[in-house]
Amino acid sequence: MARRDRMEILQPIIGQLAEDVWIEPPFFCEYGAHVEIGPRTFINVNCFLQDSGNIKIGADCLLGPGVQLCCARHPLDASQRVVSEPANGDAPYTTSSQPITIGNKVWIGANVTIVGGVTVGDEVVIGAGSVVTKDVPAGMLVRGVPARIVGPTA
Repeated sequence: MARRDRMEILQPIIGQLAEDVWIEPPFFCEYGAHVEIGPRTFINVNCFLQDSGNIKIGADCLLGPGVQLCCARHPLDASQRVVSEPANGDAPYTTSSQPITIGNKVWIGANVTIVGGVTVGDEVVIGAGSVVTKDVPAGMLVRGVPARIVGPTA
């Protein structure tokens, strides 16, 4: 399927999608409506955006294959995670969500996971396989599980 055809399919699904975004299939999102993707951003294969909260990806970003942006959370207390008798046909588990914000000119390596509540500053590089659980200041290289600042990108 041509890029133009893919983008025509995604345009009504994604909340705000700049015209010159490039998304490689397969691509997965939970709702799509809570996603904003800035100009000239490239999203590689097998990316998953769990947009139960807002996800904002800036301009000129590169997301490697298998990146996961996961807004959803469950209570740490096991007794609060599953409700034995949900009301009104609701799901039996308890969730909440927090937004994810990715700045401009960010490179996110393959198989990175970023959890809800995280803001990644401009011009950040996140090493492949990292799990980002805390905010990352602009211009930093981070990597690891959990991701830690290694130093500046320049």
